Amino acid sequence: MVTLYCRDVIQSIPDVLDATIVHGASGGDAPDLVIEIPHGATRTEDFTRLAARLASPLPDNLVDFFHVNTDAGAPELALAIAERLVVADPARSVCLLRCRIPRTFIDCNRRMDASPDEFRAGKVTPGLMPWIVAPEDRTLLRGLYDRYVAAVDHTGDLAIKRRCVVPGEIAWDNCQCGQLAISEVRRYPSREFPLEEIDHSAECGEPYLVVELVVSLTRCIPTVDANGNPPTCDALNTAARQLTRDKRLIRSAVMCCLTEIYDAPGSVLMGFEIGQHLSVGPAGLCGGSELTVLLGFANPCGC
Repeated sequence: MVTLYCRDVIQSIPDVLDATIVHGASGGDAPDLVIEIPHGATRTEDFTRLAARLASPLPDNLVDFFHVNTDAGAPELALAIAERLVVADPARSVCLLRCRIPRTFIDCNRRMDASPDEFRAGKVTPGLMPWIVAPEDRTLLRGLYDRYVAAVDHTGDLAIKRRCVVPGEIAWDNCQCGQLAISEVRRYPSREFPLEEIDHSAECGEPYLVVELVVSLTRCIPTVDANGNPPTCDALNTAARQLTRDKRLIRSAVMCCLTEIYDAPGSVLMGFEIGQHLSVGPAGLCGGSELTVLLGFANPCGC
């Protein structure tokens, strides 16, 4: 939902992130478009506010480079697009995410674990600028970077770009984009759903066939950077909050979906149970949760 996505999962962070919702006159809860402006710090006060907190000797007239190097007009263009979209179609809603950290100090549109050679090969400026030399500045800026990236990367269901029903074990192939996967774990006969008990005297086998599923949601988890620095507590805290939200939303969504199927006329679903919800990972760059779901169906009789 747009209210969840921009007001709960993503909240504005002073001097780090502005999260704004643009509603059409009859816009629904789900946003039709999300516009991220990673180089959204375009005002002189964005530069001077953060420069005043730095101990590194900054180059003379660096503010001039800031105005040349930032994406001037990008926030205004994003807002104009959003407003025109909801006017043209009042049923639509747009979420705007604007970074307020100047790329002149640290670029929130770069990976911090990339090497200088990779930046040169891509012909782009580095993540952390070379004039940031004081260790305390590096710590400060990396903390701001982590807060922004964690906020926009660990979002709600809009960040789940990969949705799969998979055979066997679930591979965490694309968790940095958000991966939702469902897999069947096993099947077993049951005398009384969902108990794993059988009655060998039953003439036609047990009345239930229970199918056990696992619902997995994984995302990118903050980890050490290329220099071996651990993720900040702010980044880990944001990821932990997102994990809690994901668990709540997944469990609620599964409950609503299965209840609707169970109550539908002629449904073949004879019962369901939503079981334990485990936190998994981190492994590699991924972590998340796995929810166990049991479905009860009529056990076919005979050969």
